[in-house]
Amino acid sequence: MKGNRLNWNLNSNNTGEIKSDINGINKTFASTVDVVASIELFEEYVYIKDCLNKLGRIYIEDELSNKFSYVEDAVIGFKQTLNMESRLKGKKVFEFYQAKKRLMDYYEEYKFLASYAHHVYRLCSYWRDRNDRYHRKYDLREFYKNLSLSLKRADVETVKDVEQEILSIIPLRITKDFFYRYLNNSISDLIERDPEGAAEMLYDIYDIISIDFSGSYAFADNIYARNIKRYSNMNYKGMSKRKLSIYCTELRRYAVTLDMISDVIWSYIMASNHIIMILLDFDMNYRSLIKLEPDIATAYEYVLSLNDDEGAAIEGGRTLFCHLRETMYRWYDVLKRYSQVIGDISSMNTSEDMAVEELVDIFNYFYYFNALALEDDEMEFDGNYEVTQEELYSAFNDIMSEIDFKLSYMKPDERKIVIKDILSNVSPVFNNIDEFTSFVKKSLEFDTTDAEKAFSIKGINEILKRYKLLA
Repeated sequence: MKGNRLNWNLNSNNTGEIKSDINGINKTFASTVDVVASIELFEEYVYIKDCLNKLGRIYIEDELSNKFSYVEDAVIGFKQTLNMESRLKGKKVFEFYQAKKRLMDYYEEYKFLASYAHHVYRLCSYWRDRNDRYHRKYDLREFYKNLSLSLKRADVETVKDVEQEILSIIPLRITKDFFYRYLNNSISDLIERDPEGAAEMLYDIYDIISIDFSGSYAFADNIYARNIKRYSNMNYKGMSKRKLSIYCTELRRYAVTLDMISDVIWSYIMASNHIIMILLDFDMNYRSLIKLEPDIATAYEYVLSLNDDEGAAIEGGRTLFCHLRETMYRWYDVLKRYSQVIGDISSMNTSEDMAVEELVDIFNYFYYFNALALEDDEMEFDGNYEVTQEELYSAFNDIMSEIDFKLSYMKPDERKIVIKDILSNVSPVFNNIDEFTSFVKKSLEFDTTDAEKAFSIKGINEILKRYKLLA
């Protein structure tokens, strides 16, 4: 991929012809794109309809229903979206991303409420069993014995201290996966040891959550939230077993329903992700990509800072590249497949587009670094190449500096040698230009019939031949 991009920049006389070839190739992709996209989106549509059927008779808010419908409608009209020009297609990507963000907010809300309902149900069940004269589960002496053992820590003296300690570790945005695990592990035990403290703690957690969610949508308007909060603030001590049993049944139903809604919302989020990927895959709109992926946006800002403050750039680089790795793996296949489009973007001359070119370089050079890290026995890493930040930045910076310096000051013939040198350092290793040509052709194939692959690749061969002559 790097070789193609460099080649177009080195031979400015052929830029116009290559752009023309690229446009022609994009047109020859059209039939294959329609075939692949239609099949994929039909599968997505069936998947979404199945999700709607799962909701069945469950009550959900109108706004949430509308968000589901938006994704469903978008799938129906997706082929029309594919045929839009890039500018309009980029807007569609942004619309999908906005819908996905709102769905993520709802997912967090319902996921928390499902967990919250489960623990209120546990609390209610505890007092139901406590009030059953034939089921003496609650032993006051044993309770104080266990409580005494739990308080033998140097920094904890009372049950209130335990509660404050627990609340102090909850982050501002507490509806995260680790907090769900904490909720399941800690609150359940606390219900057995101190049911009254657990009830107070659940109520406090609900208030924190309500404040946290109020910035993005009305958490208090959720019908499940209102009912569960009402239950969590009741005096279970004075209730009969019959009344508590009724509450247990209702709370259990809430927990199951909320879990089901959470699962369906997650299915829609995954469907939205797939649609966004297809749009970006077939269009490679870098500005949309920069806006949508936080890690890439961070990389983009880092690249811009290179021109302003070298010291700040180095400091930022040390904290950036380890976090960039997962995003790299997600997007590299797409970038590799559409190296022609990358080359076209990289030939722009405005300052803004040059920053995009540098962003492409980050992806390219990072790929070379992965190959480098695998060959260096002194670097410590696991399956994700976990090297230190200093080693990562140093290796990355050395590669960038060396390649950029050579390409800036060498003669054309020498540049060709550098290109071959770069190719020899990419994993998989290419022994000659024919192997690289074969690699690029294979990376551009769609998962369709051989005839469709041949039709799609026909125009690409011309660009590869041009590259072969130059290199």
